[in-house]
Amino acid sequence: MDINRIKSLIASSPPASALFTGVKTNTTGKSISFQLLHGWDIALASKCDKEWTAKNIEILHCVKSSVTCEAELLQKISELQMEDAHWRWTAKAIHHSAQEYNWFFYLAEDAVQAACLIYHPKDSIIDGQGIFYIEYVAVAPWNRPNPLSAARFKGVGSDLIKYASKFATETLGLRPGFSLHSLPKAAAYYNKIGMTCFPERKKESLDYFEMAKEAAQKFGAPAHG
Repeated sequence: MDINRIKSLIASSPPASALFTGVKTNTTGKSISFQLLHGWDIALASKCDKEWTAKNIEILHCVKSSVTCEAELLQKISELQMEDAHWRWTAKAIHHSAQEYNWFFYLAEDAVQAACLIYHPKDSIIDGQGIFYIEYVAVAPWNRPNPLSAARFKGVGSDLIKYASKFATETLGLRPGFSLHSLPKAAAYYNKIGMTCFPERKKESLDYFEMAKEAAQKFGAPAHG
C-alpha cells in the first residue's frame, strides 16, 4: 500500500467508537472505568506500538541487569510472555483495513490494555458454518507476569475475545465460536477456555484451535465488574 493510499484511508476513516463502557476492578482493588472500542483506528494501533514497545524494552533492561551471563539472560527472556513483542500494530492496521476485518481495543487509564483483530467469515472445521478467526490478540505487557510489577489488570484478553464474540454473533450474524492459530505459549490458555486443537491445520509452529458452539456459549459474557 503506497503512502497516498494510507493518507486517504486515514482521512476517510473515523476513529474507533465505543461499543461498550463499564467498570473493571484492577489488581489493587480499585474500580476503573473502561471503554471497549470497535473500528479501524491507526492512532490506537500506533499507541500500542509506542507504549507496549517502551514497556517491553524496560522489562528487558530489568532482566539484563539481573543476570551475569548471556546464557542466563536468554533463559530469563524465554520465560517471559513476549512471543508477540515483535508485532507492529500500525503495520497490521495498514494491511488489514478491509470490511472483512474488525478491530477491537480495550481502553482504560488512557492506555490500550488489550487489542484484537478478527476476520470473518471463516468456515468452521467442525460443522462448516461461518465463525470468525482471530488474526491477532494481545494484552499490554504490564498486564502480564513481569519482573517490574504485578499485572495492572487480569482477564482483559479474555474479556476482549468475549466482546468480539458478542459482536460477531449479534452484529455479524455468525454462529457462536471462533478459531485461531496459537502462539506456542498461549496454547495452554486456549485449551483451558474450551477450544479444540486440530493438528491437521497447523501452520508452521502455530497450532490451529477452534471453539465449538457449545463451548462458545459456555465461555460466556464478558466480565465488567
